[in-house]
Parts: sequence; structure tokens; C-alpha cells
Amino acid sequence: NPIGTIRVWNSNILLSDQSNTVVWSTSITEESERSPIVAELLNEGNLVLRQSNNKDGGNKVLWQSFDFPTNTLLPGMKLGWKLRTGRYSFLTSWKNLTDPSSGEFTYQIEAARRTRGFPALFLWSGRSKVKRVSPWDGVVSLGVPRNQPLTYITFTLTANKEEVSFSFQTSDSKYTSRLTLTSVQQLMWNETSLKWDLLWHSVAEECDIYGICGPYSYCDILMACKCMQGFEPKDQEAWALENKGDGCVRKTPLSCSDDKFSRLINIKLPDTTEAFLDWEVGLN
Repeated sequence: NPIGTIRVWNSNILLSDQSNTVVWSTSITEESERSPIVAELLNEGNLVLRQSNNKDGGNKVLWQSFDFPTNTLLPGMKLGWKLRTGRYSFLTSWKNLTDPSSGEFTYQIEAARRTRGFPALFLWSGRSKVKRVSPWDGVVSLGVPRNQPLTYITFTLTANKEEVSFSFQTSDSKYTSRLTLTSVQQLMWNETSLKWDLLWHSVAEECDIYGICGPYSYCDILMACKCMQGFEPKDQEAWALENKGDGCVRKTPLSCSDDKFSRLINIKLPDTTEAFLDWEVGLN
């Protein structure tokens, strides 16, 4: 229904259709003080519901849209956990280009909080991981194309007792950018053409698919799965038929006296969400 009404009533924002039936609300249940309630769209795109001139002399925020992202991440919005409240924010794709109801894909920051794992960003299809866009080490994201340096965009990973989150900011107010979930895309507004320019996107080529080659293997630039040095396909017949999800196994049993480390270059780190991490140790 293209006709609707948005209003503030009883300390909530209500969206109603043409028959005045409420189809969505902010659903705030806490008691509010007897002070004016204001809904305001801020310059950065955040819709804020707040008390005006409360007893503390401030503007208490009751609700803000930045806490509830849909398919778009704007500068200043955060994906991840608020650890004290348990709130978890992530992107959800639209059902299709004209239907904004929840679609198949989600884009989430993940870490096993109890083991203090290293956070990473994942693209999910239902309950299946499709692509790992990071890990993020606070300087570079291993999932963002390095041939497209985004010098005017700063990515931030925050991990402390309050939150585990991912966000970005533009370094100059003349730049307007957004990250959207169709595939994962970073867009920049072009003031000349008045259109959104595509900066980068995570195309799901075969090597981008999460765990495509299975354990102890890697996917090379020719989009072919290969076993690491000292390993062989677990199922030779399936491997020959390009069904390589079972991965590789050792050619010889593990021997702590003879084994050694091998250097692998230009390869993403393994999934780090279940790893133990010492946050006191920096990159230096």
C-alpha cells in the first residue's frame, strides 16, 4: 500500500496505512517523563525519538533507527553486539527490489564471545555461511579488494566490555557513502551525476564461497582446490569429480619431532571466530 501516515503518539513512532491500521511502531514500553516527545531525522540519516527538555536538562533518546539496520549500513551505524543489553545488529537483504520485507541473506559480525574469538564479518544465506568478508585486524580487511584503496573511508573494529562492533566513517563531509546488502557493496554518492557509484563489491566467485575446499586445503587464483603441502585429498574419487568439500588429510601421521611450519603467502587466515585471542597484544 503506497499511502501511509507516520506520527508520534504515546511516546512511540507509529506507521499507519490508509485505513489508520498501525503496521509498525517503535514499541517502547518504558514509562516516560511528562516532557515533550520529538521525532527528528538527523543529518547523518538517523531517525531519533527523544524527550525534549527532561528533568536532567538533556534530550534523552528513547529510540533511534541506527540501532535497527535493515539492508544498509550508513556512516556511524554499527553491526555487532551491545554486550550489556544483548542487542545484536546485522544487515538483512530485501526480499526483492520492490519488497523490503526480510530476504534470504544476512551480513553479520561474528565471534565466539566466551572464548574472546577474533571478530569476522560473514555473509549468510539462511543458516549457511556463504562468504567470509574479513577477518579485520584494525588496519585492513582481508576481504576488501586491495586494488581499490578507500583512503577517504575509515573502518573501525571495536571490541571491549561494552560492545563488539564494526562500523565505518568518511574522512571528509563532502563524501557520502553507504554499504548495502544485495551482494555486499560499498557505494559513494556522485554529486556530478547525482547517482551512487560502486566502489567495490564481494562477488561470490568459487574461491569466495565459505569452506569450498574443505579442511587443510586452499583455493588458488585459477579457482582450483589444492591440498596444502604434506596433505592429500581425503576422498580421491570425489576430488576427481570436483566434489572437494571433504578437504584433505595428512599423507603421514603427525610426528612432533619431524614436523615443521610452512609459509603460505597471499592466503586468507583461517576462520578465527573460535580462536583464543589476547587483546592486550597489538600488531607491533
